[in-house]
Amino acid sequence: MKKFIRWYNYKASLRTKILIGISIMQGVVLTFFGCYVYSIQTLIIGKMASSAEEKAEYMQAFLPARVSCIIVAVVMFLMSIIISDFLISVVVKRLGKLKDRANGVAGGDMDMIPKSDATDEIGEVTNSISIMAENLKKKAAEARAADSTKTDFLARMSHDIRTPMNAIHGMVEIIKKNPEDNRRVRDCIRKIDISTSHLLVLIDEILDMSKLESGDVEIANECFDIGEVLQRSLEFALGQAEERDVNVYMDSSELTVKRVIGSRLYTERVFINLLSNAIKFNKYNGSVSIEVSENVVDRQKVIYTFSIEDSGIGMSREFIGNAFEPFAQEKTGKENGRTNFSGTGLGLAIVKKLVEAMGGRIELQSEIGEGTRFTFSLPYMIDRSIDEAEEERANRIGTGLKGSHMLLVEDNALNLEIAKFMLEDKEVIVDTAVNGKEAVKMFEKSAPFTYDLILMDIMMPEMDGVEATKIIRNMMRADAKIVPIVALSANTYAEDVKVSHDAGMDEHLSKPIDVERLYEVITKLKGLYDAKRIERPYSQLFTGDSLK
Repeated sequence: MKKFIRWYNYKASLRTKILIGISIMQGVVLTFFGCYVYSIQTLIIGKMASSAEEKAEYMQAFLPARVSCIIVAVVMFLMSIIISDFLISVVVKRLGKLKDRANGVAGGDMDMIPKSDATDEIGEVTNSISIMAENLKKKAAEARAADSTKTDFLARMSHDIRTPMNAIHGMVEIIKKNPEDNRRVRDCIRKIDISTSHLLVLIDEILDMSKLESGDVEIANECFDIGEVLQRSLEFALGQAEERDVNVYMDSSELTVKRVIGSRLYTERVFINLLSNAIKFNKYNGSVSIEVSENVVDRQKVIYTFSIEDSGIGMSREFIGNAFEPFAQEKTGKENGRTNFSGTGLGLAIVKKLVEAMGGRIELQSEIGEGTRFTFSLPYMIDRSIDEAEEERANRIGTGLKGSHMLLVEDNALNLEIAKFMLEDKEVIVDTAVNGKEAVKMFEKSAPFTYDLILMDIMMPEMDGVEATKIIRNMMRADAKIVPIVALSANTYAEDVKVSHDAGMDEHLSKPIDVERLYEVITKLKGLYDAKRIERPYSQLFTGDSLK
């Protein structure tokens, strides 16, 4: 019995299951009917017959009728099975077609999508499967398109990464073979610098897009000078502009509020990206004009509107609608093929996402052969916590970097050598530590105010830079809470910067180290540190009170 039930449940076809079910039900009904007729006949004979002989005669007389009833019942049973089988075959045939089409769709043949005009249950199931299959077809097309786009992207990235790497390798070989030719060596170093900058931009764009697509982005709220960001971004792009004989003009005369609170890193990233594009996709001897205006909403908020317009190759109307899509690159002919204008196709997508993440908006206007104009607005909170006069006084008091005593904490030997060279090039006295634990011991054993500044790597063995900074800030000595500590890290996202600031660090610089930015930051922080030391009464120098 168990074997029959298992066979019935898992192996018998739908048609067989239905026929067995109908047969069993008909058998039960006919058995009941036969028993009922036999009982009635027996009852009638019992009433009519007065003796056993008469009862036997009546039973013999009713026998043909009983046989006829049995024959009719068997015939009806067989006819019902045949009719049921026919009706079931119609349903099973429709289900079979549906199954074949579903298998076809499952095998990837989207032309097998089932459709039905019927309004019964099978028709509804067929149409539901049809809708599901159409959605699968659409998703499959999108997946193929995405896969094709990413394949194309990886092919482009392989080319774009290998190009500067090949240039760097080639320039190094030229230097090795011509060490005495100073002019050629300087030219090779300049080209290596350009190639490494290009490679860094490619890597940053890939990492930024990955972070933005995941939605795992935090906008830092830090105090900075918007004028300095604009000037730094402009200086960054001027080298590129000189190579292409592009003239760059900037008008920021309307700015009255410069100290703001927001994301300095992302503001600079947006501005540099758009400015670089305006130069890269420009014509030789072309121009780029930058206009900056402000709208002071109230004492707490200001909105800046930036406009970057170039006289470059422009964009087609068809491409403008897709310009902010990831991996989007327009190819309208030989003039603007990838030979002249290479890139990841991520720049504008990153710009749009960053602008929107900061609460702003961006617009694009362009004409083929005429140029492109980007206009974007960004809101900031006004920073009123720092008196500009106080900062200027600190800069005057600051004695510069020459003769400064700094502690450099870095676990990577090559990075340590590079950073130490940069500092010693400005005649800074440099002590070094290879992890946070060693740095804490060195600071603890030094006399108060021995170090003018600490440069602290973040990721190190034994003790990281964050933990080391927290320990230093909690020491009971006068310089512990005011000595400038600058983070050096390859992690440059807003959340990483926030972790550094929360630990007590004053600034967060990204690797590879931008030399000019490094000098700018440590000069400014040392000036503020010198000002606080001068203004602090001698009697308070060795207390544990904060000087902030």
